[in-house]
Amino acid sequence: MMFKPQPQMQTDEPFEMTAMVDVVFILLTFFIISASMFGAEHDVAMRYRTSTLTQGLAQGDLPPSVVITLRNIDKQMVGITLGQRELLPNDYSAITQTLEQINLPQLPVVVQSQGDVLIAEVSKAVDAVLASPMNKVSLAKSPLAVGAVEGE
Repeated sequence: MMFKPQPQMQTDEPFEMTAMVDVVFILLTFFIISASMFGAEHDVAMRYRTSTLTQGLAQGDLPPSVVITLRNIDKQMVGITLGQRELLPNDYSAITQTLEQINLPQLPVVVQSQGDVLIAEVSKAVDAVLASPMNKVSLAKSPLAVGAVEGE
């Protein structure tokens, strides 16, 4: 059985790309609309950064809260302790910087005051926490007595 060669189809009309371009734009529009737009752009607008220090941590690896302790050193100086870290006296910007490094908005922050710390100093600490990515802030009075030392 021999096959006869087919005659070449010849058309006088050129190949129209209009329909194919329409299909491509419809598909492109579909994928753009259905894509999630809440990636890095949304985070940048909210001043939220992904911390490299906390990636890969499980919820059990984290403490129940971040504790900031304020205590009077003298009439003009307030000592600040964030967790186990002692910050410079009256350096409320260090609170914001340290919490930005931690960058775990779901972790609550507790601001404790020991002794007779003025409410103005406590509010400065709360303002420093609110300037960080942390979302939950609580206030507490330290259980230690005014003259007590933590090691005793």
